Amino acid sequence: VQLMQPGLNIVYGKTYELTFSAMTLNNSNSAFEVTVERNGGDWAKYLLPKVVNVTGAVNTYSFQFTMPQNTD
Repeated sequence: VQLMQPGLNIVYGKTYELTFSAMTLNNSNSAFEVTVERNGGDWAKYLLPKVVNVTGAVNTYSFQFTMPQNTD
């Protein structure tokens, strides 16, 4: 799954928080990678990849990062 937020400026030095809830169907387990990165070009990563293990129960996940590169 790739989610995009067009028009969002991420400012150098500011701290951001990515929060979402997720669950799987049929009580299965699944793992996926979460990252925040530039859309195109060198695909610079602003939030380094994190693995999320999702189960059949709804869980909320939250990750903070400080923008390490020039405003994008």
